[in-house]
Amino acid sequence: MISIGIDPGLHGAVVVVDDNYKLVGYYDCPVIKNVTTKKGKKSTKFEFAPASMADLLRGIVGEYHCRVKAWLERAGAMPKQGLSSTFKTGRGFGLWEGILAGVGVVYDIIGPRVWSKVMFEGTPMGEPKQRSLTKCQRLYPDLPLTRPRGHVLSLDGRSDAALIATYGMLQMRDGAAPEEPRSKRSPVRIKKK
Repeated sequence: MISIGIDPGLHGAVVVVDDNYKLVGYYDCPVIKNVTTKKGKKSTKFEFAPASMADLLRGIVGEYHCRVKAWLERAGAMPKQGLSSTFKTGRGFGLWEGILAGVGVVYDIIGPRVWSKVMFEGTPMGEPKQRSLTKCQRLYPDLPLTRPRGHVLSLDGRSDAALIATYGMLQMRDGAAPEEPRSKRSPVRIKKK
């Protein structure tokens, strides 16, 4: 069995874990560097590379001849996150979901609260990104989480993806995934005329 964890952000990643919880592959989200010039000033922006994203998943699935399941983190707005960042995160989520379906990979969408509740059980409280890095370093010491000069990778996409893949493998081995927490708000009802 192979579990694929996907952090769908622009600085996200794809991590592959086998049924012995061994790290078998990690890939940063494929992006395109877009350099523009306005009024003499250069601006560099990164955008998702959908064709490369699809090739990445096809390559992963083609490499393993066993049960493969992907776990895609649900995207949502974060506190103090701007509209542009929220839109990019949502776009990444939609691209990954479409590519998973198009490539024919069985997948589940999992909320960050669900996988983090399981993966952070027994770890001290603290800032979520730091908890993710710390837990991931303990589980997968060979997974590079820093740049050459020791700077943490942007948005800890690799560590989140690794923990999502590990959560997925736990669910594949032990049975059904726990249910998503229900919203406290009641569903919107549309009145018929």
